[in-house]
Amino acid sequence: MHIAVMSDSHDQIWNMRKAISSIMEHDIQTIIHCGDLISPFMLEEFEGFQGTIHICAGNNPGDQALLMEKIQEATCKVVYHGIFGRLRLAGKDIAFVHDPGIAHAIARSDEFDICL
Repeated sequence: MHIAVMSDSHDQIWNMRKAISSIMEHDIQTIIHCGDLISPFMLEEFEGFQGTIHICAGNNPGDQALLMEKIQEATCKVVYHGIFGRLRLAGKDIAFVHDPGIAHAIARSDEFDICL
């Protein structure tokens, strides 16, 4: 299983379009975004992606209320995890956060196979 990991997209539409294009060319079905997606309009850049997108909040959360509304309206499958994401994929326990200090503490806990 291949997973795309991204973070800090900060409303960079052109870079996001390039990333999504590459992800779809490589038939990747899971994206983990480790925060700072920022504006809810960025969700539109995932249109056409057939997999699942897991998102956590960053230190620049943007408009959270509108983001939640846009997630509900999204044509792709988006899972919002708040400030800490955790999931199990391909038999691996994965944790993801935006803050590197928190990520280091989680990694040292040995509770997860992968910490992003």
